[in-house]
Amino acid sequence: MKKIYLLFLIISCLLLSKITQSQTITIASITPTAYCTGDNITINYIISGTFAGSNIFTAELSDATGIFGSPAVNIGSIPSIASGTITGTIPVGTLQGNGYKIRIISTTPKDTSNNSITITINALSSSIATTSGVSRCGSGTVTFATSGAAIGEGYNWYSSSTGGALLGTGLSFTTPSITATTSYYVTIYNTTTGCENPNRTPVVATIINSVPSAASNIAGSHNICQGETDDGFTVSSINNVSSYSWNYTGTGMNIIGANNTNAIIADFSNNATSGILTVSGVNACGNGTHSSNFSINILPLPGQPATPTGPISLCVTPPNSNYTTTGGTNCTNYNWSISPVSAGTINGTGASAIVNWSTGFTGSATIKVQGSNGCGNGVYSNGIIVTVNSLPTASFTFNPDNACSGTTINFHPTSTGIICNWDFGDVTSYPSLHDTTHVFDVFGNANSYFNVGLFVTDANGCSSTTISHTVTVKHRPNPCLQSDQSGGFSNFPTSGIPTTMKKCAVTPPNTLTLTNISSAFISTSSTDSIYEITFGWGSPLSWTSTGNPFNAIPPVFNPLPHDYPLGSKTLTYKVTGGNTCVSTKNYIVYVGTNPGGTIITPAGSANGLCSPATIDFPLSDNIFSNTPGTSYVFSFNDGSLIDSYDQASLISSPSIHLIPPVPPSTNSTYVYRHTFTKGSCGFSAPYYSNSFYVQLLISNACLSLPPNYAQPIFIQSKPSVGFTFSSGPYSVCSNIILTDTSSGACSIINGTNVNRNWTLPSNCNTVPAIASLTSTPLTINFPTSGNYTISLSDLNICGGDTISKTICISPLPIPIFTLDSTTGCLPLIVNIKNKTNETGFCTIPADYTWNISCVNSSINCGTSGCNGITYLNGTDFHSKDPVIQFTQPGIYSITLTVYNGCTVTSLPQTITIKDKPTVTFLPLTSPVCQGSIICMKNMPICVSNGDYKIKDCYGATSNTWTSTFTGSSFTYPSLPNSPCIIASDSGIQYITLTANNECGTAFVKDSVVVNPLPSIAGTITGITPICPGWSKTYTVPAIANATTYIWTLPSGASGTSTTNSITVSFSNTATSGNITVKGSNLCGYGASSSLAITVNPLPSAAGVITGTTPVCQGQNNVTYTVPIIANATTYIWTLPSGASGTST
Repeated sequence: MKKIYLLFLIISCLLLSKITQSQTITIASITPTAYCTGDNITINYIISGTFAGSNIFTAELSDATGIFGSPAVNIGSIPSIASGTITGTIPVGTLQGNGYKIRIISTTPKDTSNNSITITINALSSSIATTSGVSRCGSGTVTFATSGAAIGEGYNWYSSSTGGALLGTGLSFTTPSITATTSYYVTIYNTTTGCENPNRTPVVATIINSVPSAASNIAGSHNICQGETDDGFTVSSINNVSSYSWNYTGTGMNIIGANNTNAIIADFSNNATSGILTVSGVNACGNGTHSSNFSINILPLPGQPATPTGPISLCVTPPNSNYTTTGGTNCTNYNWSISPVSAGTINGTGASAIVNWSTGFTGSATIKVQGSNGCGNGVYSNGIIVTVNSLPTASFTFNPDNACSGTTINFHPTSTGIICNWDFGDVTSYPSLHDTTHVFDVFGNANSYFNVGLFVTDANGCSSTTISHTVTVKHRPNPCLQSDQSGGFSNFPTSGIPTTMKKCAVTPPNTLTLTNISSAFISTSSTDSIYEITFGWGSPLSWTSTGNPFNAIPPVFNPLPHDYPLGSKTLTYKVTGGNTCVSTKNYIVYVGTNPGGTIITPAGSANGLCSPATIDFPLSDNIFSNTPGTSYVFSFNDGSLIDSYDQASLISSPSIHLIPPVPPSTNSTYVYRHTFTKGSCGFSAPYYSNSFYVQLLISNACLSLPPNYAQPIFIQSKPSVGFTFSSGPYSVCSNIILTDTSSGACSIINGTNVNRNWTLPSNCNTVPAIASLTSTPLTINFPTSGNYTISLSDLNICGGDTISKTICISPLPIPIFTLDSTTGCLPLIVNIKNKTNETGFCTIPADYTWNISCVNSSINCGTSGCNGITYLNGTDFHSKDPVIQFTQPGIYSITLTVYNGCTVTSLPQTITIKDKPTVTFLPLTSPVCQGSIICMKNMPICVSNGDYKIKDCYGATSNTWTSTFTGSSFTYPSLPNSPCIIASDSGIQYITLTANNECGTAFVKDSVVVNPLPSIAGTITGITPICPGWSKTYTVPAIANATTYIWTLPSGASGTSTTNSITVSFSNTATSGNITVKGSNLCGYGASSSLAITVNPLPSAAGVITGTTPVCQGQNNVTYTVPIIANATTYIWTLPSGASGTST
């Protein structure tokens, strides 16, 4: 060891002697001079001098300002004593800068001189690339896309998470052809410095060799209401799938959230339609087989009903009012509302409702209605505003009061804006808009009191109560006179109160003697009445008397004669009562003879004068000797006005002429002159045809002569020729009828037109062939179509006339048309193309009439009749090519009638208009018991609960039954169309019948109240075991849905209870057994619960005691024994007095 130690010292000395020489370290080069944090850096250095063998060269990095800290950052080292290369790493996280320095130091000897080179360090990109995997079917290339780089950054693609060769750059990268699933990586780098983020994002190119597996059945609800939300649909996970594709053939389904998984949540819009839902798996090879069709029946929401109709203006406290709506679509019931609620109540669940108005309510109320069905309530209709009006108040004034009978009394209502309804108490009542008058006419010598009532009706039709006022009316006299029939005067009429007193003779004297026949008088006093007679002729002209000059009741004239001349005079009788009331009455006093006279038919008036013709009609001479007051009325049958005269004005009339026109002489004749301005053809006199007449009526107070006539009067007029065609003025068919419409052409002798003459085309003939060309009407046959000219002429003594008309004869049309649709769902629009050939028609277009009738009504659609026809695009039933919309189902027949002068109707074509089915379902009897069987019956007419009827409305209809009962499905145990289901759940459950055809879906949803069976009985609590003779109480927890409890007891036990507690008495013979209880209700019994009861028996009777007897007083330990007592667990001994002992 010592030897070795000496050797070590020698070597050390040699080394130390060398180190003392000068050493230097020089960095030869660093390429490049810019680096990224985390980059490796290669530093070449050269040394001079000698370094100890333990020397280590270390490369150090300064801070960004070139200062080396203490300690400095070591980026790499190497143990060496020679020139060489150090490979180091720029620390990750080093701040960016261009003032960094690198130096190399040594340890032996230690050299930290600042022999350095400056470098630039750039920071790494911090952006993370975002990308997603791509699948492809089979081998080949895959193209990835990425994002996430900021401005001034790019992408590098690699095949490994670290290191490895750069495969590509850019936003996308296409792999080489691959045959298996392969991973790639992408990172972001700074395009200026090249520094990239070391965190590479992995992305997988997946190679798939087959499409996904077939999808299983979809789970979810088949029946969904419009507007329903959050409906879930699922399918079992599909193998080999990258996503899921859901497809719905209807409209209005909106998938909420992700739609590429095996479970979706969907909302359905308010206008969603039925459709088929399918799902399939998706991968790069395509879609797998989709699931079975999952039908979704969209059950419609109730439509908005029409605004209700009914009375809109009522009077306070009206009777019940009925309001109706035409109803919304898909409504099974209706909810009516009235606001404010203080207005009243409204009752009704159908399309009509009755309002019970609140007593005294006035103001406006709004009534509206909403439809409802199994999907809920629809939108409320627009409201109808009903005004309940207060009643008007009636009031009025009147004047004068206490007036005489016959006075006009004015009535003035003080209510405004009203219609007055008056009752005047004298059997006259009438309405008046406002002011009115009334005359009370009563005779006598007292007062009458009339109760005048008024009720008013305002503009709203509301009527007030009646208000009354008493009107006092003073009686007036009733003056009546008549002749005493002396002096030849008679009264007319001959009975009752006369109006005329006449003498029909001219033998004087003409003295009229009057008598008073009045039935009521003002007074019999001679001082309070005034009587006045105005005679109208002679002297004295009048007579007046105050009081009652006749001194009788009634007063009688004493007498009062007066002479009258020939003719008619007016006598006035006026009486003023003591109450100042006046009555006046006029009488006719006539003195004369019966009238005479005639009008004479002039000679030659039947010779057929031409109009206009003026004719003088002689008057008999005695006409002018009639007494004054005789009247004359001339009338005619030619349409002229009546001409009337009296005796005084007759001779001065402008129609009366003296023939010859010289002063009157015995040879002169007075005539009545009249001008006839038209012919007499078609007019009739009393005994003649085609004739005029003049009628004269003569009358006076003594006699009315029967009418006498001047007739016949034949007046001819010049013909005015015309004729018509039977089928129209221009376009007719092959056979036509010509009708003569000429005027003035008839014969005044026999009324026929013997001079009529038709001129016809040469190639046509009359029908029948023997028809005369002077006939009318005249039927003519035209052999071919074309234009023809026809003429008619006529001639009589007053002149002639001719007319010609051109007529076009059309060929017989052949109606032809086509329909672009002959069947479809409503509303169906049908375009009709009219293909009738109009060649040769006289008028183009022809007259087309479309006749659409109901062949088979929509009775199998739940309605009757098929009236839903609307013409569109401005067309109508006369259009050549109409466009028709059918809005009501049924089978329609369409025919086309073409009129071109000829009328032809086509053979019918039919159109079948379908609609969605209608479903009638009478509600099930409710409630029912849980576990019972509910059956529906398909019936032609629904009359009982559970009956249903589906009307297909001409479509291919199917139906399904669904329910909310769990674990229970519909069966058909008896009839194919009578489904039954077990009511497996209690509570309110729903059964839905849905009918579908190509036109849509109809459904009825019925609620059923299912009463549950009692629940299972709980544990019975109470004492066991028990002894005979005991009474104990046993209890079971309350059993849900039980209305009573059924207890069963073991033999020998007794007790009764219908509640959940029972007291049981155990007799001495009771035996062990079970106490059982179960719940009961109207639907049956629930499951029972039992408690085992052990009845311990009483000990048997004790046997004979054995032992010493007798015993001595003071004797001890005397033993007595009894045979073992059956069932005894202990023994009770009883000892005589003075004895003691114990035993059990």
